[in-house]
Amino acid sequence: MDFPNQSPQPIQPAAPVTPAAAPNPQPPMFQPAA
Repeated sequence: MDFPNQSPQPIQPAAPVTPAAAPNPQPPMFQPAA
């Protein structure tokens, strides 16, 4: 979302956040964003 073209790796804050946001460790704003 930030620099997927510049970074060879996938969106780090999005990959680990998606599965981690499932339980409820982060705010609800992250769930709909993912």
